[in-house]
Amino acid sequence: MARTRSRAPVKQPAIAAGDRETPEAREQLIEAAFQCAVRFGWTRTRMGDVAARAGLSRQTLYRHFQTKDGLAAVLALREQEAFLDETREAFRTHETIPEAIVAAATLGLKRAESHPLLRQMFGDPDSGLLPYVTTRALPLMTRAAALTAELIVKMDPTIDPESVGLLADVLTRQVFSHTLTPAEPIDVVAERLGRLAALILRDGPSLPRGARSERPPAEAPRPTRADL
Repeated sequence: MARTRSRAPVKQPAIAAGDRETPEAREQLIEAAFQCAVRFGWTRTRMGDVAARAGLSRQTLYRHFQTKDGLAAVLALREQEAFLDETREAFRTHETIPEAIVAAATLGLKRAESHPLLRQMFGDPDSGLLPYVTTRALPLMTRAAALTAELIVKMDPTIDPESVGLLADVLTRQVFSHTLTPAEPIDVVAERLGRLAALILRDGPSLPRGARSERPPAEAPRPTRADL
């Protein structure tokens, strides 16, 4: 079990008075929340700690985030955005959907493995943020699946929506599952997801962007005795 560092006074960085009400204050507070969560664990982090580390007043903090849960939800979304950026880059730099999925899964799972906040959460059974990737993970999963579907359609608009939705949902759930309970090496999981994508989309990994394997036309139904 990981040991959480003992609490120490949080130093307030110098900040000009005129900066206290700027739009950057929100980002300062989110970053301060991240640092406190990594250092103390979210359960032990107080709103006053976050305000102090950001160099802002508690009044400013509560103007942006009325509750600690609200701040936690925004922090989770911000951290997820870095994972989604890697997914966007993987689809931008690869020629086929299966290849892009292998790359995106590899990058995402490696980032999750070394992410300081995730490591703190998984190492501390009392972490107050753990539910945001387990029992309260639906917003994150919905967001990830929606982006995956969007990128798949952008790469090949001819794929039927049902296949796109199925693939995006399965991929998202598999990545979340492996992040929580890694049972196999990352490269094995990523390659398996790429093969799964090829099967669902009926797309060969060597086909160029936008190309799909030809499907034989459906055979016309034979007339029955009642039709004659």
